[in-house]
Amino acid sequence: MRLAVAALGALLLLRSHRCAAVAPKPPAADPSPGWPVGWGFASRGGFPPLPPSWRSFSLQRATVGYFMGNASGMDSTAELQAEAKLGIVGIGWQLNNIPSHHSNLEEYELQEAARLKALRGGSSLRVMLTRESEATTTLYNSSKAKMMDPANNDWWVRCGDAPCAGKWYSPAGNTLKYWFNFSNPDATDWWLNEFIGVPLDNPLVDGIYFDSAPDDAPPDSGATQGQGGGVNRADAQAAFDRALKLIASKGKWASAWNNDGQSLFPKSGLRPDAKPSYFGPDSCSSLVKEWIRLGKRDDITLQVQIGTNSPRNETIAAFLIGRGVSATLEYPLNLGEQSRAKDRREEKSREHPPC
Repeated sequence: MRLAVAALGALLLLRSHRCAAVAPKPPAADPSPGWPVGWGFASRGGFPPLPPSWRSFSLQRATVGYFMGNASGMDSTAELQAEAKLGIVGIGWQLNNIPSHHSNLEEYELQEAARLKALRGGSSLRVMLTRESEATTTLYNSSKAKMMDPANNDWWVRCGDAPCAGKWYSPAGNTLKYWFNFSNPDATDWWLNEFIGVPLDNPLVDGIYFDSAPDDAPPDSGATQGQGGGVNRADAQAAFDRALKLIASKGKWASAWNNDGQSLFPKSGLRPDAKPSYFGPDSCSSLVKEWIRLGKRDDITLQVQIGTNSPRNETIAAFLIGRGVSATLEYPLNLGEQSRAKDRREEKSREHPPC
């Protein structure tokens, strides 16, 4: 009953802004698939549905924050208490980055997960870890061991006879970054079964959210460079699909920090007076209609990204109207002054403009 009243109130709030009925106009498709954050979900039209035990119409349980964690050390009790108010917490790679000199991330992730779960009595709070789907770095001990072994040089996109060396920008200073060669079966098996699979076997971990690292990447020329495995990233997509199957088989969830594969989302809250864009002259009506369409699907999760830590009433109203049982309301990325991550700042600039 409360949900029905809330939805009715939300509908009246939106109608008061007189949103015109205009069909959404998504941007033209990029002729090159590229490597945006969440690229592997695009072929399925969105994120997988939430596991059955996660599904609820509770607004609190639907809230999610990604890249949570301090770079200057482990989170304080006050920070943990604030994060534990969310339904889903995505621990960020920047956690304890400066004191550890960008190392031992796998250890700190689990320590943080245990502290978060203790605040909420265990299973009521979902904790996710981030893992990369394009490149990796020495933050992870498991990655560092493979990167430093010359026997694995063909596991990575190569520039000549050596892996192409990039920079991972972190608060503790730049560190080495290599790009996965998904055309190499051994590299793909390690990425799937160890890099992703090992944390999934820990009961403190409820899922994986994928990150990317497109900054200063070498040209992906398919069979020549090897990363994507030819036309339309065939090998990379096959590896990603295997990862989604593995995550689902363990009763856990996979997502990313945007909603790639879903055509519309607001970054600054719904604004009925927004300027015309490729969504159409009235983004309010277009967004709500799109969210309703996506919310009806049982094969994906609708993830709505808000633009501030204090969501606009219109955004919450639209979310309540459009959502189904599998939906998340995403808070802004917890990067900013904590991580100073150049990769992510540049990636954010490539996202859709605010509605």
